[in-house]
Amino acid sequence: MHLNVNGSIIVTETRTLADFFASKQIETTHIIVELNQTVLPRTTDFSSILLNEGDDLNLLHIVGGG
Repeated sequence: MHLNVNGSIIVTETRTLADFFASKQIETTHIIVELNQTVLPRTTDFSSILLNEGDDLNLLHIVGGG
């Protein structure tokens, strides 16, 4: 399936958002996830979110500093 991830088309066979993160080795502790123009709550169970052909996924990493 094809996903639009941060403006780039990615081909993946993963079915859930959790599987996608695992396959790309993305740590989700400090990340904001927007799926199809909807920001997902931090308490979202990513294994319950099914991905579909053409989904638009934006990932923002929170970085602290001082």
